[in-house]
Amino acid sequence: MKRNGIWQLWAVAIAAVAVLAVGCTWGDSPTIITVNQEQGQGNTGPTASPSPGTSGPVEAVRVSTFGTETCPGGGSPATEANSVRVGCFQPLTCTPLLAGGVPAPPGAHPPAPEAFVIILGDAAAELLAVENPYNRDLHGLSPGTVRVRCAVAGATPGDLDVSVLQ
Repeated sequence: MKRNGIWQLWAVAIAAVAVLAVGCTWGDSPTIITVNQEQGQGNTGPTASPSPGTSGPVEAVRVSTFGTETCPGGGSPATEANSVRVGCFQPLTCTPLLAGGVPAPPGAHPPAPEAFVIILGDAAAELLAVENPYNRDLHGLSPGTVRVRCAVAGATPGDLDVSVLQ
C-alpha cells in the first residue's frame, strides 16, 4: 500500500508540472519598472513609474524651473521663485503629465516636445537648447517678464511666467 501511495503522489506531481507548463508561455517578456529620481520639496525618494502600457495618454504639460541658476559674470543668482537675473542662466524643464498630474514615464510621451519656446517677452530672455530636449536654459537679457510654453502632441500645453531681474 505504501508503494501505491508514493506512485500516486508522483503522478500528481507530474500532472501539476504538466498543467503549469501548458499554462505558461515561454516567450513572455518580463515586466520592466522604471524608477525616476525627482528632487523637490517634500520628496521622499525614488518613485516607481507606471508599468509600460498602463500609463494612459499624456493630458497636460508642466513647465518649471529646476537646478541652480548660474551667473558666469560673477553676479549673484536671484532668490525669488521663477526668476532669473540679467546675464544669468536658469534651467527649465518640460514635464508631460498623465491624469491626476502624475509625471509620464519616458515611453509614454514623444522623444521631444513639439515646441519649447518663449511666447511673450522675447526681448527680455532667450531659450537655449541643452542635451535633453525636455530641458532648456533661460538666459536673462534685460529686465521684464517672459512666458515660456512647452507643447507635447495631444496634451494641453504648459506655460511658465519668469521674471528677469536686474
